[in-house]
Amino acid sequence: MSFSLTQVALPVATYFLILGVLNTRKRPQMLTGLEDTFALCGAMSMFFWPVAIAWLGGIVFWGILLVAVLASIGVFMTYHPRSWVIYNLPVDQARRIVLEALRDLGWAFEDTGTEIHLAHGQSISFDGFAMLRNVTVRLHAAPHAHGKVFASALSERLKSVHAERSIPASVMLAIALGVLVVLAGVMAPHGPEIVRQITEFLP
Repeated sequence: MSFSLTQVALPVATYFLILGVLNTRKRPQMLTGLEDTFALCGAMSMFFWPVAIAWLGGIVFWGILLVAVLASIGVFMTYHPRSWVIYNLPVDQARRIVLEALRDLGWAFEDTGTEIHLAHGQSISFDGFAMLRNVTVRLHAAPHAHGKVFASALSERLKSVHAERSIPASVMLAIALGVLVVLAGVMAPHGPEIVRQITEFLP
């Protein structure tokens, strides 16, 4: 019972903790689309760890996990982002900041209200999650160099922005911490057994 509870609650609490921390900072936090995806997948993958360990065996599982980590590092080193997720910022404010960043760069643009059109068929679109005030900013049809320069200008602009604390995010953070405390209390009596099982799976 304790194991099943932990298997379900730990990944959810971890993801809630990540979201809560990102959305309660004093400054908006910007991640690349890949970083955001890895954070979600990393937290949710813990659902499948016990099954994978039981099916593959400890040595094979940890070997695959190590390869996956190394491959992820390689992807990050060669990745050229064209999408970014800004946490704790409403869409309308994010749009204004993007426009300011474009002016800083001296790029010509046309704001249509739904998209921002740039030169050479490039454009910027926005996709917001209102409840948590998260915004995904996408740069379309742009070369790698433009993405890097745009991200740098946008990041500089965000440094001067003060973010209001999101109530839903604060609730999410409190829930995550509460669940983790409860899980620690539930699993504490089984500590020696858990350590023994983990060591059995280690190479």
